Amino acid sequence: MPRFRSYSPSSDKIIVQLAVPETVADELRLSDSLQEAEFTGVSVSAWTGARQLAVEAAGLPERQRPRLLRLVRAQPGVVTAYWCEGTQCNG
Repeated sequence: MPRFRSYSPSSDKIIVQLAVPETVADELRLSDSLQEAEFTGVSVSAWTGARQLAVEAAGLPERQRPRLLRLVRAQPGVVTAYWCEGTQCNG
């Protein structure tokens, strides 16, 4: 009898926690950095908290996901960043 595994596709959104409340300049700076690193299919927007941004990476190949997360975490003013899971994605 075959065994079936439950499969949930990974999230397409990185939640970014900033050290200070976000501004439009923060969004633009992060967006520019991602574009310069050739992540042309991603977008940056405000998230639920005053110190949070969201990076949307729909359609990003799985092999590029770790590099994107490392790049986001390395940006000035970023405290932490993580792929959202479950209810965290409902912002």
